[in-house]
Amino acid sequence: FGIALGADGTAWVTALGGASVVAIDPATGETRATVETGGWPSEIAIGADGTAWVADTGGRTLLIDTASATVTGEIAGGDYPTGVALDPAGGRAWVTFTGQETPSTLVGVLDRATMSIATEIEVAPGPIDVALSPDGATLAVASLVGNAVTLIDPATGTVRTTLALEGGPRNLAFSPDGGTLYVTLKEAGALQAIDVANGTLGAAVALGGLVYGVAVTADGATIAVTTGTETTGHEWDGKIGRAHV
Repeated sequence: FGIALGADGTAWVTALGGASVVAIDPATGETRATVETGGWPSEIAIGADGTAWVADTGGRTLLIDTASATVTGEIAGGDYPTGVALDPAGGRAWVTFTGQETPSTLVGVLDRATMSIATEIEVAPGPIDVALSPDGATLAVASLVGNAVTLIDPATGTVRTTLALEGGPRNLAFSPDGGTLYVTLKEAGALQAIDVANGTLGAAVALGGLVYGVAVTADGATIAVTTGTETTGHEWDGKIGRAHV
């Protein structure tokens, strides 16, 4: 369900139905380690110190030491935690609380020192993914149910702007310079660009199918997008907006 790369290149993958997090050698596809977590692990993010934060839809966020492949703690709380983003300093994380029976409107700010939810930020209904810009200046939240993307000041938790975006905003990725935010629109089958500085919608590319994950290469030249109907996914040239399979 979620994937993050460790400093050594190991891919850490959550197995939503398998109650575990698996470390995989991307070169060979071999499993290096399996961490039994129980519950329903969703998205994962790894900090500079090697700690993996895993949102668990059962109402908790787990911390895993990737060096020893062991669970070192958990922070309880939140209605159906899904997406997770980390402060580069490693002391806090932002976790989207999507809501299970009814859509939630909250993003939790988790504090590692106290192992608790320090505060919550109000956003559009059904927040499902969260991303922090490379410069740490902007936090973005995709709300699948509320059909909106919210841009937040991570230092204060203040909402800067909320953009209405029909089609089911699902996943987020920033360009390397932080100037553009890419949003997959699950139901619309498209990829939408947002100008972060101006808080305005940019170009959109129709991809078809049910669109999910998105990632940007380090040079910003290519955006990879996964879809529900294409096993190979799509790549999008971030400079000219050309889609190709």
